[in-house]
Amino acid sequence: MGVTNIPGRLIAWARSLSGTRLLLVSAAVAAAVTLIASMLVWHARTQATALRSVEVTRVIDGDTIEVLDEGVTKRIRLLNIDTPETVDPNKPVECGGKEASDWLAQTLPAGTSVELDYDVTKQDGYGRDLAAAYKDGVLINAEIARLGLGASMSVDENVEHFEEVDQANKEAIARKVGMYSPSLSCSLESQVTSLTATDTSFTAASTDTVATMDAQAAGIDEAIARAAALVKLLDSSRDEFPLYFHDSTRINSMRESVERHIAGLQSQQAQVVTRRAQLQAEAEAAQAAADAAAAAEAERQAEQARQAQQSQRGSSGSNGSNGSSGSNGSNGSNGSNGSNGSNGESSSQSQSDGDRPSTAAPCRRYAPGGKSFIYIDCTTKQPI
Repeated sequence: MGVTNIPGRLIAWARSLSGTRLLLVSAAVAAAVTLIASMLVWHARTQATALRSVEVTRVIDGDTIEVLDEGVTKRIRLLNIDTPETVDPNKPVECGGKEASDWLAQTLPAGTSVELDYDVTKQDGYGRDLAAAYKDGVLINAEIARLGLGASMSVDENVEHFEEVDQANKEAIARKVGMYSPSLSCSLESQVTSLTATDTSFTAASTDTVATMDAQAAGIDEAIARAAALVKLLDSSRDEFPLYFHDSTRINSMRESVERHIAGLQSQQAQVVTRRAQLQAEAEAAQAAADAAAAAEAERQAEQARQAQQSQRGSSGSNGSNGSSGSNGSNGSNGSNGSNGSNGESSSQSQSDGDRPSTAAPCRRYAPGGKSFIYIDCTTKQPI
C-alpha cells in the first residue's frame, strides 16, 4: 500500500465510527496524518538531496561522461541506456555510435552543470559511477532513447529510471528515428528496407543479350549473398548490437521479409538463366546460318571465277584460229603481189604510225616465198 494512500484510508475508516470512539479515532487519525505528512516532506527532501550537482568536463561516448564532483574527476555511465560503441578497443565503431556521441557532446559541452541521481548499485565493474543525469530538470538518459540513439536496458536492481527511458525508447520506435530510421544507411532497418525494396520481377526484352543476362545474374548472386548475410545477422545473439535495439517481434518480422526477398531473387535468377539459354541457342543458330551463308557465297564466287576463266580460255582459242587464217590469207595475197612479196613487209607498213590504233598488231616481215614471217617494229623495221 502506497504511503500517500494511508491518510485517505484512515479517514474513510474513521467516518464509519461514531461517538467517543469517533473523537478518539479522529485525534489518532489527525496525528497519523501529521506524521505521514512529515514523512512525505522528509522523503521529498531526501530525494532532493540525493541529486548531486556536478560539472561536465567531457563526453566519452554516447552513454558515458566525465564530471568534476567537488574537485574529484569521475566517469559516469548513464543508467538504463545503451548506445553503440565508439571507443571500445576490441570493437569497431558501431552504427549510430558517432551520432549518439555527437548529440551528447552538443547537449553537455564542457562546463555544463548536471544533477546526478544514483540508484541501488552505485558503480559497475569498470569503476564507473552509475547514475541518471538531469540537465535543467530533463532526464538526459531518456532523451538519448527518445532520439533513437540508444536502447533502454537495466542491470541488476537499477530500475528507478528504466520506465521513463523505456517509454522514450518506444516513442523512437513508433516515430522511426535514429537507429529505427530507414534513412540511417547503416541501421538494421535501413539494410532490410533497402534490400527488400529492390524489384525481383523479370521481363524479357528485345535488347537482351547473353552478356546482359550474365551481368544481371551476377548482380542477383550478389544480392542473394547480401540477403543471406543479413539473415545470419538476424539469427545472431539478440543481446548484441544491433539486435538489442529491437524486440523479438520486430526481428522475426525483418527476418521473414528478407527470406521472402531471397525467394523472389532465386525465382528471378531462374528466369534469367532460362532467358540466357534461349539467347545462347538463338545466337548459335544465327552463327550457324551466317557460316552457311558465307560458305555458299564463297562457293558462288569460286564458281563465277571458274566460269570466267573458262570463258577467257575459249575466247583466246578463237582468236588464235582467226590469226592463222589471216596469215594464210596474207601469205596468199602476198604470194600474188610481187611488190609486197619482194619487200616481205605487211601492207600495214604503208599506214602512218600515227594512224595505227594502240591495239593494232605488230607489223610482219615475210620470208621469201611468203610462207613464214617475223614481227617487226612498224617504225624501226627491226625485229621484235
